[in-house]
Amino acid sequence: MLQLIVSRTGYGKTTFIQNKIKELVQNKKEVVLIIPEQISFESERDILRAVGAKNLQYVNVMSFSRFCSLFFAKYGGRDKPYIDSVGKTAIMQEVLKTLAPSLDLFRKSATTTQFCSLMLSLSQKTKQNVVTPDMLSVTAQTSSGILKQKLTEISLILSEYDK
Repeated sequence: MLQLIVSRTGYGKTTFIQNKIKELVQNKKEVVLIIPEQISFESERDILRAVGAKNLQYVNVMSFSRFCSLFFAKYGGRDKPYIDSVGKTAIMQEVLKTLAPSLDLFRKSATTTQFCSLMLSLSQKTKQNVVTPDMLSVTAQTSSGILKQKLTEISLILSEYDK
């Protein structure tokens, strides 16, 4: 179970967390406490004091980056190569070069560095907002005029880039 504890300073979050952890470990439940990097040592020490050395085996205090490392090691995700911004730019440039002849509205722009940067930015923003190229394509079908043309071509570009 994931439980987020949020409140202003001085409202008893630390005490609440320590009491909850103590209750869970007394019932032999495992607890993972994810804390900011800068307070990991202090948090581990405080948890040791709260639950005692005997029950510490049930508590795993870790920073978010440590949690991510363990998660990826166990469930995968790090086995795929990471593509940096240079690689992403090269891929987008190749996509634009390939698609340029089939584009009407963006044919001339497709070969410029600015348009490539714009498409990379748009790709990132659509992913952050869970908007897929297919969704853009469907929206294009219900649109008309220049908007329809833009959405259709952007959908085509982003779809090809995502392959």
